[in-house]
Amino acid sequence: MTDRSPDTRAEAVRRRIGPRNVAVIVPDAADRAAVESILGGFPRIVEEAPDETTYALRRDAAGAWEFWSGGTRTHQATTLEDGLLALEWQVVTDLLAQTDDRFHLHGAALADPSGTLSVLVLGESGVGKTTLTLALIAAGFRPYTDDVILLDPESLIPATFERAFHVDATTRALVDALPHDPAWEVPGVPDGYFLPATWARELLPVRAVIVPKARDHARPLLVGMPVAEAATTILTFSGSLEHAPALALRTAARLTATAPCFALYAGPLARTAQFLAEAVEGLRQGK
Repeated sequence: MTDRSPDTRAEAVRRRIGPRNVAVIVPDAADRAAVESILGGFPRIVEEAPDETTYALRRDAAGAWEFWSGGTRTHQATTLEDGLLALEWQVVTDLLAQTDDRFHLHGAALADPSGTLSVLVLGESGVGKTTLTLALIAAGFRPYTDDVILLDPESLIPATFERAFHVDATTRALVDALPHDPAWEVPGVPDGYFLPATWARELLPVRAVIVPKARDHARPLLVGMPVAEAATTILTFSGSLEHAPALALRTAARLTATAPCFALYAGPLARTAQFLAEAVEGLRQGK
């Protein structure tokens, strides 16, 4: 099946996503604006690149959305929101399939407010990882990435990956209630997304790993993990273990040797973010 959507410069959203040049062909102007906004954190490419990977998001005759990759229709959606999710999923999946020199983890990476070290927040979907990450941003941390961590296996420095955060209405209400810089996000992003206005750019090695376990405790609590448990836990959230096991095992061992790993039992959101900020500052000062 061939993608016959028009391929003109005016209809393409072009971005540099990780090491790849990506073009998304979107014939409809309103749909194209939505794609532009959720990919707005990635550097813009003005002109067509010879090595770019091309995708397409378009409406069919019935008004439904189709997503095309490599000339093949891979997803159909009844709403633009679902079409955008399919676009993101495919672009990121293709990127990860071509990235075999980085340690991939499911979680968020942030630079601490002092710009001295970086912190990982690892967890399954639904545990409150994104909500906690946004609360830490409100407390002065700067994000490298949410959901997809690409870690240099030698330096243990996370790559900045400017993907928009996925936020539901509950998360949005919780984080909007926190004290934060009014300019902390890019305006005009579709419902269900949060695009930080500022990203971490410093080359800061990981010095702490936080694993949220539960919420709704009366007060937040951090429990240190033994090295063996920490390594096993980190590998649980690794996307590299299956296709690059030697890299994954080596990097997890190096990570646990230099960055303590903690289970987090969270309390109220603002209190938990402040508690973690103080704990990270204590680590920075060697306490």
